Amino acid sequence: MSYAFVQDIPATWDTYLGIADALGGAAPEGLVIHVAGPTEEGFRMIGIWDSREAWDRFRDDRLRSIFERLAGGSRVQPTYRELNIVHLLSRPSTLQTRDGRARRSTSPDMHHLPDGGSARSVVP
Repeated sequence: MSYAFVQDIPATWDTYLGIADALGGAAPEGLVIHVAGPTEEGFRMIGIWDSREAWDRFRDDRLRSIFERLAGGSRVQPTYRELNIVHLLSRPSTLQTRDGRARRSTSPDMHHLPDGGSARSVVP
């Protein structure tokens, strides 16, 4: 089953950038989408994963040690909320034609969630 969460972390945006840099640019196995941005209190991350197990594995194997090192023992405690995915919207994808040109799809994308559900794009 798909798994999503929202985390509000009372740390600087530079802390987030350090975490992102330490993780590298490749998406970890099981990640569907990750978004992050600064807030008045620190930064917010939203993640959608293939499963809770994929998130737990990434958090335990890679993220925890990086966060602890960069947070410097400041006892930063994120506010963490799970989210049951019921509806997912996204933009239509960009398709590549046989001659190598990019073309935006004119029909909505259908997103099949790992738990058998689906969602369709409605944003042009």
